Amino acid sequence: MRIKRVKKENGFSLIEVMLAVGLLAIGLLAVGSGEIAAFTLNRRTSQTMRAVAAAEDIIELMRRNPSPTDIAAYNNINTNNNTIIPPVTDAQIAFNAWKNQVEAISNPVAGGVPFNCGGVLVTNACGSVALATGATSAVTGVTTVIVTIVWPAQPTGITLNTTIVS
Repeated sequence: MRIKRVKKENGFSLIEVMLAVGLLAIGLLAVGSGEIAAFTLNRRTSQTMRAVAAAEDIIELMRRNPSPTDIAAYNNINTNNNTIIPPVTDAQIAFNAWKNQVEAISNPVAGGVPFNCGGVLVTNACGSVALATGATSAVTGVTTVIVTIVWPAQPTGITLNTTIVS
């Protein structure tokens, strides 16, 4: 009687397949977590850029109204406090546009946990303008302005200090 030799079967064993799937899963998780981190960083950067643009816009608005009394009208304005707004009609319209621009920086805080914006507790993005103490210097028409924009993801916000010469 003749014995037939069985050919060795080619292929992968179950252990090899499970190991390959495990390594693939680890790789996909690493890529996925990197994507999430990149998305979060991109969102924060976008919000920061929008906040800087909003701060620059209000400063430019103040520079277009160069008299010291017009600049003083912006002291202590806050996008969440409608009791202090620039008295000049054109400035009010520009202020309302700036307020909308600031509020569009981010969504309200989840859960509505308030944070400080220019002395007012808020739950969404806001901006405030203040003239520095002793803002009008000995040189007539020189004013130091501080613009602060805060939002939920950045409650410490950004602050721009500038000097406006009228």
